[in-house]
Amino acid sequence: MRILSEGERLIDKRKLTRKIIISVVILILLFLTIRSSLAIPVRMELAPPSIDVVLYVNKTHYVPVTIRNPSNETVYNIKFTNVSSYVLVPDPWQFLNPNESVTLNFRFFSANEMGETGFVTVLSFDYLLNISQQPITYPVYLDSSGFSITNLTVLEGDSVEFINNDSNYHTLTELPILPGSIDRNLSNQGDDYTLRPDKNYEFFDRNTGVLFHLYVVERDPSSFVHSSSLDSAMDIRMRSILSPVSLDLELITPTHTIAYNESGQGVVKLYNPSNATAYNVSLQADWIVFLEKWFDIPSKGLKVITYNITPKDINDTSQTNRSYFLPISAKGLNLEGLSYTNNTIEVYIPYANLSVLSTDKFIIYRTILSINETLTLCGVDPEYPGCDALIKEVEKIVIKVVEQNATVSVEDFKRITDKVEDMSNILERRENLQTQL
Repeated sequence: MRILSEGERLIDKRKLTRKIIISVVILILLFLTIRSSLAIPVRMELAPPSIDVVLYVNKTHYVPVTIRNPSNETVYNIKFTNVSSYVLVPDPWQFLNPNESVTLNFRFFSANEMGETGFVTVLSFDYLLNISQQPITYPVYLDSSGFSITNLTVLEGDSVEFINNDSNYHTLTELPILPGSIDRNLSNQGDDYTLRPDKNYEFFDRNTGVLFHLYVVERDPSSFVHSSSLDSAMDIRMRSILSPVSLDLELITPTHTIAYNESGQGVVKLYNPSNATAYNVSLQADWIVFLEKWFDIPSKGLKVITYNITPKDINDTSQTNRSYFLPISAKGLNLEGLSYTNNTIEVYIPYANLSVLSTDKFIIYRTILSINETLTLCGVDPEYPGCDALIKEVEKIVIKVVEQNATVSVEDFKRITDKVEDMSNILERRENLQTQL
């Protein structure tokens, strides 16, 4: 065996090193090629990861949601599925390049009050995979709301079939409108038109005014693939409440003068300056009965309400000849506040001498006994003019004071006592006259 010289051994070593380097490069290139053809993205990132929203009835609420593609591969046809009728999700997004983000708005709306409800929406996407796949035909339907989807990405060689799914006519009009551009009438339900696109298109439906965007991606020969294991779930919880409103109160008759045993009447106005209806509104105040309760006031609406006012618990002279202040308050299903320059009704009670009818039952009883003793004089001549009416009137006051334990007006009491005194004097003079005879 020939022994290699030092120079020959050095040359062989260099050759071996070169071979190793070339092999490593080939392996790296092969790995990158395989990775490029078989690469699978990772799950998309969502921010926020969940949504918890409170809606106002008949008010639109938007929640921005950011989608980020953290992978090194471009993803396509990014869309949300399995949504509630209360939520309008964005149209499918055409594509997201590696490490790119997009922010889309979720639209929430409810026409009625609703307790908490929840659902899970799913974010899915397609990605390109280098596998053999036959061309696909994608159906797109037209109805009263326009196109069933408004964005679609397909591969070269795929087809799109536009189908009229409505009883009304629709059109497939290419934009911009130029000589030779597509302008197809789908007049009847079931009419269809199939297009194998070789470029990007923008179509316009003359019936609904809705636009449709069609994007074509080169077939390399990778094909779109969807993997449910890469879908992202978003938990959405929502409830709707009535929009809070504040009403403006105006007192048309802010002051009253009412005797302690009488009633008065007044008017107030309520105006709703908000953009929502005030529901089941009711007013309250001491001494006051509002003649209409539990009413609604629409946005920018005006309500005029009449009320009766009756003083209560005025039993003493010291409670008269003074003013009472009665604040008005309001409540309602969605009433947040009551705005006013003045919400207090002033009631002046004129002077009345109520001390004659003291709450001391002994004084009342003694006064009535005096009246009864005087009335016995009518027994001398029951046919004497005025006796019958006097007896009935005195009986009325006796029943009112003693049996019902009620307060008698000073005017009524004075009128009775005056009549009794007049009758007593007449009967006494008549009795003296009969004695002299």
